[in-house]
Amino acid sequence: MRTLVIDDEPLAREGLADYVAQTPSLTLVGQGASAVEAMRLLQAENVDLLLLDINMPQMTGLELLRTLTDPPLVILTTAYRDYALEGYELNVVDYLLKPISLARFLQAIEKAKARYTHSEPSNAFFVKEDHRVIRIRFEEVLFVEGLKDYLQIYTEQARHLVLLSMKQAEAQLPDTFLRTHRSYIVNTEKVDALEGNQLLIGPHKVPVARQHKDAVVQQIIGDNLWSRG
Repeated sequence: MRTLVIDDEPLAREGLADYVAQTPSLTLVGQGASAVEAMRLLQAENVDLLLLDINMPQMTGLELLRTLTDPPLVILTTAYRDYALEGYELNVVDYLLKPISLARFLQAIEKAKARYTHSEPSNAFFVKEDHRVIRIRFEEVLFVEGLKDYLQIYTEQARHLVLLSMKQAEAQLPDTFLRTHRSYIVNTEKVDALEGNQLLIGPHKVPVARQHKDAVVQQIIGDNLWSRG
């Protein structure tokens, strides 16, 4: 895996780079001391795995992750335990506490390798709600509604409020989901009917914006319309 190391502490950065050099399955493609350098290197290099420090000046590692629409696999490195839950909400592979032993590093790399070589996409995701982390299967989701910096995820059983942007959600949802409006993404397999500029999904009515209607009709109906002409 092509690996990038980002840490503002020179000794920690060099230590991780040395671990990467000792690991046959990894190739070091770059290292940097800030989130800004990370963004530049991610654009310049094909990166499979990002070893990312959390506490950095100007922008933290977690803030960086939230800006990435298609991040590589990420292993967080930090001296603080406080960010573990938030890190896993961002779907990181592992969370390493400094000082990091080689044995613990290799354990995290094995997790990354398993995810890197895993051919089947995940069928679920996790959300944090009231100090709990809840697992939601994609097939349970009816639609997603954008509310400024938050998303409201409607499932067959409940609604969940998540701190995430529509752009980030759209990048992470499988291809059975479709943007119908600037504030809505629907699970096309849950649509019951198209009525004018609305989709009916159970008891819900989801708007379809004019610029999205052709794509909505094509993906949901396609050539499967039976008509008397």
